Amino acid sequence: MVITVEYFGIPRQKTGVCSDSLSFSEHPVNLQQVLAEISLKHADFTDHCMDGDQLSRQTIINLNGDQFIKSLQTVVVDGDNILILSTDAGG
Repeated sequence: MVITVEYFGIPRQKTGVCSDSLSFSEHPVNLQQVLAEISLKHADFTDHCMDGDQLSRQTIINLNGDQFIKSLQTVVVDGDNILILSTDAGG
């Protein structure tokens, strides 16, 4: 299963990349597991965009450009596109 993660604003600055393609062998996967994988790849993301095992209040998630997600227990499926933005990225 492959999930695409795009970063905007501070998350982009802290990861140093525009996007990541993350592969998972287990199904289903929730957003908490996606964030854990991102944290393994990008320590600065964890330091600035996470508050323990939760997103910081300055960071938000959008799923497939359709909806903003509050629950990190939200299940994602193969081909989903996750946008991680700082709350000020939209202008």
